[in-house]
Amino acid sequence: MNLELTERSILLAERQAAHCRVCGNPKRILILWLLAEKERTLEEIASAIETTPINAARHLRILAFSNFIKRQQEGEKSHYQIDYNETTRKCPIFLNRPDKILMEENPI
Repeated sequence: MNLELTERSILLAERQAAHCRVCGNPKRILILWLLAEKERTLEEIASAIETTPINAARHLRILAFSNFIKRQQEGEKSHYQIDYNETTRKCPIFLNRPDKILMEENPI
């Protein structure tokens, strides 16, 4: 018996593997969860995930290239938000995120 995969099956498997590589980093998942709450700047994201702005920018570029997020330039600052599309609407990362991502600051 000759079994062959369809071109569509191969394409879908490659696309799924690419998404898994992007989301295989815990910092990127945290970024997605943060942006699912609201739009944020690079500095806010870097601070929240406890990394440098350069490292956070690297993660953001990967997420943007993979159509998970989009960037809006407002003057000197860039604001990032979820790019709601076919990929993000079906992504289990958003369905399984915690209710609260950041701890509230204690007022003095």
